[in-house]
Amino acid sequence: MNDVESKINDFDRRIEELEGDKTDLENDLFNPNGLRQLKPHFARQKKELELTIHRLSNQCQSLHKQLEELNEEEVHLNKQIV
Repeated sequence: MNDVESKINDFDRRIEELEGDKTDLENDLFNPNGLRQLKPHFARQKKELELTIHRLSNQCQSLHKQLEELNEEEVHLNKQIV
């Protein structure tokens, strides 16, 4: 009988733990600062990252163009030296 009572007590403890987990999850989901608030936060971060990537891409293109111009100028100057 002790084995059965022990198992019942284990189940009761596990049920209490799961009820606590359920309460924690509900609090995370439905509190004003809960998980549902993360979606707009991450959307803003995504937009900021997209804008940063666009800006850096434009800067990279501009610097690449400058590098090509400098290489052309170097070739031109080397031809004049020879």
